Amino acid sequence: MKVSSSSDRKQLLLVDDDPNLILLVKDYLEFRGYDVLTAEMVI
Repeated sequence: MKVSSSSDRKQLLLVDDDPNLILLVKDYLEFRGYDVLTAEMVI
């Protein structure tokens, strides 16, 4: 199993108005090896 360094990791910005969905998707993406930044939309 290859261990990724911080330079190998992909970064994503996840934006949604549902905080529960943000947590769910963020956890999944981090498990898959992504660095995830989140922002919550206020409508």
